[in-house]
Amino acid sequence: MITINVNQDCDDSELISPELMLDTEYGTVFQQYFHGKPEKDYYVSLGLSKKVIHIWYNKEKNNYELIIDDRNTLKLGGAIKVQKIDADINFQLLMR
Repeated sequence: MITINVNQDCDDSELISPELMLDTEYGTVFQQYFHGKPEKDYYVSLGLSKKVIHIWYNKEKNNYELIIDDRNTLKLGGAIKVQKIDADINFQLLMR
């Protein structure tokens, strides 16, 4: 189970290209925007590893799922931007 609590949104003028997340401090949280509107997709920077954890919302299952993105998978096109946010993300991993 994944829960995300956004503590504070930032100004919309701070939207950046997704690839720019790769050089940010470990643990920095970003929210995805599509055509300037916030979505239920979040990213967590992994610092120097040049990867981010992508927490995407699966509408069919009504839950969040995890994938890892790198520079190649973050080339999403001009309509998708991200914004740094202040958020708490909690994971509960069940291994079966």
